[in-house]
Amino acid sequence: MQIVLPRSLRLMMVLAVATSLEIRSISQRRMQERERLRNAQEGAFWARRGL
Repeated sequence: MQIVLPRSLRLMMVLAVATSLEIRSISQRRMQERERLRNAQEGAFWARRGL
């Protein structure tokens, strides 16, 4: 038995999946940026220490 969804509901499901994927990629990118920032700050800190 096949369930036929109304087009609007199917569109909303596709949008929800796409939005969650986009949110996940954005959060991953933000974490990478934060990591890079912290590494740069640590590098500057140790460079100031003379290491």
